[in-house]
Amino acid sequence: MSPLLSVLVDGDPQHVYAPGDKVTGRVVFMAEKQEQVKSLKLKFTGACITRTTRPFYVSGNDADTDISTRKVYKATVPLFNFERVLMAGCTAAANKCSWTFEFEFPEQTQTRCSKWGHGSHFNRDIHPLPPSFHTYTNEPGGEATIRYCVQAKLTRSGLKASKTACHTLRFSNPARRNLHLQSPRT
Repeated sequence: MSPLLSVLVDGDPQHVYAPGDKVTGRVVFMAEKQEQVKSLKLKFTGACITRTTRPFYVSGNDADTDISTRKVYKATVPLFNFERVLMAGCTAAANKCSWTFEFEFPEQTQTRCSKWGHGSHFNRDIHPLPPSFHTYTNEPGGEATIRYCVQAKLTRSGLKASKTACHTLRFSNPARRNLHLQSPRT
C-alpha cells in the first residue's frame, strides 16, 4: 500500500487571497509500513503556465488539423517559489506525521526572467502578482493559467514512484486593478 499524503489549508477552501495574506495549514503523511524517504518537500508557488499547438505542416486550412497532428508548446514561468524540507534521507515509521505551515503571499513576483528564455513580450521585471485565472485560447489545445498552490512532494528510495499532493489557492490583487486606472502624471 502506498503512503497517503495530503495538504490541508485552514479556513474556507474558496477563500480569495490578496498580497500579504497568510496561508496556514498542515501536511499529513501516513505510512502503513516503514518507508525509505529521500525527501518530503513543501512548496508555496505561483506560476504562469501557457500551452499552445502548431501544425506540423502548412496546409490550406490549419484550423481543421487534428490535435494529434499538431506540435504542443508549453511554458512555465515562475512568479515565486518558497520551499521547505520536512524530511530528508530517513526511514519513516508506519504511523501518521503532521507538520504545520504558514506562508505569506508576496506583494510582487520574486524573480526576473530573461527575454531569451521567455520572449521579448514577457514582462521581465519584478511586478505585482497577477490574479489567478484559467482560460482557453482559440488555438486547438491552447490555454493559459496563473496558478498559486501549496504542494507537498514525497520522493521515495528505489524505484517507487513519487507522490504529490497539491492545494490550489485563489488570488486577486487589488493593486493590479488600480494600475490601469491611474492617470499618468504630466
